[in-house]
Amino acid sequence: MRPDKIAEILFYIVIGICILSVGKEIYRRAMAIGEYDRLGELIERDDHDITEDSGEEEIQADRDLPDKGDIYVTLGRINPEFVGILSIPELDLRYPVVQGTDNEKYLSTTFEGKENPAGCIFIDCENSRDLSDNVTFIYGHNMKDGTMFGSLKKLLKTDTGKNEIRAYIHTGDKEYEYSLTDVKVVDVDSIKNIRSKQREIILYTCWSNEHDKRLLTTFRSCL
Repeated sequence: MRPDKIAEILFYIVIGICILSVGKEIYRRAMAIGEYDRLGELIERDDHDITEDSGEEEIQADRDLPDKGDIYVTLGRINPEFVGILSIPELDLRYPVVQGTDNEKYLSTTFEGKENPAGCIFIDCENSRDLSDNVTFIYGHNMKDGTMFGSLKKLLKTDTGKNEIRAYIHTGDKEYEYSLTDVKVVDVDSIKNIRSKQREIILYTCWSNEHDKRLLTTFRSCL
């Protein structure tokens, strides 16, 4: 076989492999989106709106959080490492949160236990499960499509006052409310020095293609 013919065949083989690889990645991301959409619908069905009849109009609470109910039992059955539901109404962000025995598993494992690069939102394995530490790290991928922690970067340029933006973690037994205090891009090496005298959660995600940078979004307990 002529060398130019071999080169042509090899070219098409490489193109085919690239197409299959891209297609597989698109399929896996679509599967992750589908899973979390289903979980989101499950949570929404258990949502409640706190309303008060004012006579002329209905006042509706803006805390987009689920009420106590079977949803927590259901999520716990799906994943025994389930901790609670993280909600940031300003970003329309709401996901189940887990805590594994290490910080590797949920980087590529979804809430339902499926291998997927989207992973799952999870609490640092060294933090207390009851969120009682002064600093609790919660990890999630900075997805380009805005899912998981992909929407947090919007807070870098929001016109809304920081202390007006709230995050909630609802476990079924308790509701934890936090107020945004800071959002910034930092060097990885500086993170180990983070300390706080007040109870905070820090949402931790990667930053663009800069492997030595992280986006940290800090919320302080309102209690």
